Order: sequence, then structure tokens, then C-alpha cells
Amino acid sequence: DPKGRFFYHSIGVGDFRGTGKKDLWIATDFNSDKIFLNQGQKFELSTMETTNSRFGMNSEVMYLDGDQPPHIFVSHTYRQGYM
Repeated sequence: DPKGRFFYHSIGVGDFRGTGKKDLWIATDFNSDKIFLNQGQKFELSTMETTNSRFGMNSEVMYLDGDQPPHIFVSHTYRQGYM
């Protein structure tokens, strides 16, 4: 974020919409996670619901049993009194 309001920590890559194009899940600290959808020539910020943990440190995308859409695991960290 150019204004320094949060930090991008990890990018998970997967086809979240079943389009055959790889989209991006970005775990962020101090803000909600972000999803960028692959529109072919560019990625656009999605309005899809994400976690609102505000402490995302890592994101992993996996296809359990070969199903669609993929499952997304986001690890978090939090220390009492930090924020």
C-alpha cells in the first residue's frame, strides 16, 4: 500500500472462479486480505468476501480431492495489546 496502511505478506495463486485463469489471494497485515482476479491482460481487485482478520502472514491455495473452487489457508499472528 503506497500510504503505508498495511503490508502484503504472501501471495496464494489459484483459479478461484473456475475460469482456467490463475487469480491471486494476498494475505495482508493491518487490513483485510485482497483478491486480484485475472482478467487476461491485467488483474483487478475483487469485491469477493475475504477474511477480515487483519493479521494475515501466509496464504496457501490447495485443491483438496481435485475439487473446484480451491481451499485457501491463511495463517495469522496476533499479540495481545499490539494494536
